[in-house]
Amino acid sequence: MKCQVGVDAGTGYVHTMEVTSANAHNAIDWTCQIEKRKFSVRSKVEHIFHIIKCQFGYRKVRYRGLKKNENRLYAMFA
Repeated sequence: MKCQVGVDAGTGYVHTMEVTSANAHNAIDWTCQIEKRKFSVRSKVEHIFHIIKCQFGYRKVRYRGLKKNENRLYAMFA
């Protein structure tokens, strides 16, 4: 399972979240220049995942289906 989130640049709050299966391919090819420019935004998103993993104990996840895991993630991000 993959969880992709959108984070507000100013406050650092999560505004959108999408859960997909792990075998779904990301159809976006990034170049090195775009990656360097987006590093500061990406670090804010990684901070959110750090909080979810460390403070809420979401390191080892039991797979219960995408819908059940998605509902659990919505509750944690709220």
